[in-house]
Amino acid sequence: MGQVPAYTIIGDGRVARHFSHYFNLQKIPFNTWARKTHTESELKSIVSSSEKILLLLKDGAIESFVHAHSFLKEKKLIHFSGSLVLEEIQGMHPLMSFSENLYSVDEYQRIPFVVEKGNSSFIEIFPGLLNPSYEIEKEKKALYHAYCVLAGNFSTLLWKSAFDSFENKLGLPRELAFPYLEQITKNLKQDSSKALTGPLMRKEHEVVQKHLELFKESSEGVIYQAFVKAYFPEY
Repeated sequence: MGQVPAYTIIGDGRVARHFSHYFNLQKIPFNTWARKTHTESELKSIVSSSEKILLLLKDGAIESFVHAHSFLKEKKLIHFSGSLVLEEIQGMHPLMSFSENLYSVDEYQRIPFVVEKGNSSFIEIFPGLLNPSYEIEKEKKALYHAYCVLAGNFSTLLWKSAFDSFENKLGLPRELAFPYLEQITKNLKQDSSKALTGPLMRKEHEVVQKHLELFKESSEGVIYQAFVKAYFPEY
């Protein structure tokens, strides 16, 4: 007989697909349920053998889903939201960007988890996983997530804009900027206090003003101006 799955993964979005793949790579048995592939009546039967339920749903759907299926409260409930703090559902946030492509086991094992302080530890919930984990006070979680979005999502939008503009406005391949991006990342990891380069660091006011003029009345100009004002008031 096979091992009884200790987990049920609820959801079929990007994070659910990644962690289903991670569990498979680690040979951790689990069940799955998703609205696209199962009926509502199947849910109770599917979760019956599992001790822990991973609610890998959109933030706005997690709490209402549990309230609509009250039998889930008999289980250990976990969500992966970076910002939500819920009374009956513990938050464990994987600090990672999940693409359409699945990752290797080494890449999954490097993902750090930020766990709400005062609840079960990461090792108690996932004894078969080797990921690093760190605790955070519940009242600081929203601020933590805001910084994640500020650093990760907004930088992604800026790089996407640069890549698109290289190709569509300048006739250059986006790959041209890859070494630059890689070195910036390396510099940040080595010493973020000394990672900044370019005209802002060198205080080349004329260059900065020329950039602002080129970006005038565009979204890039608004962003450029906002960063200059926020970090370099002398401009």
